[in-house]
Amino acid sequence: MYCSKCGAQAADGASFCANCGAPLNAQGTQPAQAPQRNDWQQSAYESYSQPVPQQGMKWHKFLAYFSLWFSAVANLWNGIQAITGQQYKGNAEAVYSLIPEMKMPDKVFGVLCAVTAVLLVITAVSLLKFKANGPKLLTLSYAVSVIACLIYVIWSAVILSGKGVDVTSALSSTFMSLAISVVMIFVNRNYYGKRAHLFVN
Repeated sequence: MYCSKCGAQAADGASFCANCGAPLNAQGTQPAQAPQRNDWQQSAYESYSQPVPQQGMKWHKFLAYFSLWFSAVANLWNGIQAITGQQYKGNAEAVYSLIPEMKMPDKVFGVLCAVTAVLLVITAVSLLKFKANGPKLLTLSYAVSVIACLIYVIWSAVILSGKGVDVTSALSSTFMSLAISVVMIFVNRNYYGKRAHLFVN
């Protein structure tokens, strides 16, 4: 049967229209006098009849289709460079001969970058498939990236400052980038928190 108020199809025997909430009789028309609803029925009806706000998904698409994949490639490249010493522009042997202590933080940072790259790919696929764990993986990806950078920066700063190298400017720029990453963690948590009902797979 159909609702005589809005024209929407209603299930046989339904008391109220699922679309507009108008009371129905057996023929789908509104009865001459609508039945009285008690408080809990009225509250349930008002909650059900509220229109669901449309949630924009442009940021989600940007992350899932571009940003996370780009970040994964960048992290993998940075990891390869750190492990092989290519970040020193062909001077790895000279650097490691002068500061051999830098080998270990470079290797650890390289491995963490590779792990982050894999995690970013898994996150992108989960978001594309609207997996329930997608938003959580996104937060985890940012957190791992921040932790990896913190470990490397602090470790390197301790080593280099012990050798008399001024690392103040490098630390300032690095911590600024890390602050932006931390802000993005909270921005994305808020964004996906409002769209949690979409990620149920």
